[in-house]
Amino acid sequence: MAVSERTGESVLPAGLDVIPALIAAMRPAGLTHDQAMACLKDQDKANAIVAIGKRATDEIKMTGTPTFVIDGKGVMRLQHVGPIYESDIPIILDALEKAR
Repeated sequence: MAVSERTGESVLPAGLDVIPALIAAMRPAGLTHDQAMACLKDQDKANAIVAIGKRATDEIKMTGTPTFVIDGKGVMRLQHVGPIYESDIPIILDALEKAR
């Protein structure tokens, strides 16, 4: 269950069943229903995923995607979601140069 670190209460609307959506999201990776359920019940894996997200926001200062990370630091975030366009290349190269 997704809970607030501050209050310990559920952060999901009452009655919302996210399990089917999570299982469907795991299907393209080749997981069967039983494998997906085993994964969802694995608290160590859940804790590891939370730790990755916490590091991304607390240490790297990642605020969204796509974010470019160089040497463990979030150096830039494009202002759009989706493919990288040719017009993005100078912005990325400038961020790489500044990160040196």
